[in-house]
Amino acid sequence: GGTFKVESEDSKTIEFSNTKCPFGSFVDGRPSLCMMTATVFGRIVSQAKGYARVCVEEAIATGHGSCRVRVALGPGEGGGDDGHEFFA
Repeated sequence: GGTFKVESEDSKTIEFSNTKCPFGSFVDGRPSLCMMTATVFGRIVSQAKGYARVCVEEAIATGHGSCRVRVALGPGEGGGDDGHEFFA
């Protein structure tokens, strides 16, 4: 039920946005559900590229109007070292 789309991508990062949470109204006030989304992106990208670091920068669950997710494709890439790391 989510509406994730690629906002930008380059050799270091992929940025996604989403205006409709796959968890619907159940996500309100429950940012821990965002870990499920981060894990999906992390597993898919790390299996394809060997590594991923996923950061949920904005989330509907925390009161933002949309979600913004940044996926770094290599250690130390994509700015900062926040988020969760995934390995193939």
